[in-house]
Amino acid sequence: MSSSNSITVDLETQQQIAFLSRAWGVSHEEVLCKLLGLFASPQAAQAPATVPVHAIYAHTRVEGQFDPATGSLAIITGPARGHYKSPSGASAAVLRALRPGVSPIRSGWKFWRINATGDPIETLRPTHTQRPSAPLTPPVPTSSPTMRNAPAVRR
Repeated sequence: MSSSNSITVDLETQQQIAFLSRAWGVSHEEVLCKLLGLFASPQAAQAPATVPVHAIYAHTRVEGQFDPATGSLAIITGPARGHYKSPSGASAAVLRALRPGVSPIRSGWKFWRINATGDPIETLRPTHTQRPSAPLTPPVPTSSPTMRNAPAVRR
C-alpha cells in the first residue's frame, strides 16, 4: 500500500507500530489500516450500555448498574432498589436504608466499585465533571510576605 500522504508520530508510537507490523506480518501502513478498521467497526462503536458495579456497606453487598453515558446508577439488589440520577444519590439511599442515623453524605464516585476491576467508578467519570485536585488559581495572600516578616518600627 503506497500513498503520497505521510504522518508524523513520536518514537514510542513508531516502535509500537513496528512491533505490531512484525507480530502480524504486515506493513506499517497495513497496521494502521487494521487498527483504524477495528476502531471504526460497529462492535467497537457499541460500548456497553451499563457497567456492573457494587458497594459494600454495613456488611451488605449492594449490586448496581452504572450508565456512563448519563451518569445514572440503578440499584438492582439489596436495600434502596431503584434508579438514581447520580452515583452519590444512589449511595445516599443505601446509607439511609442500612444506617438511618448516619449522615448519608458520601461521594458516590468513590462509594461504588466496578465489578470487573474493583476500581471506584470515578475512573469512568467524564473528565468535564471531575473536580480538580488543586485550586485553579493560587490563594490570594492576606498580607504581603515582606511586611509580615519585617521588624516592628518603634517611635
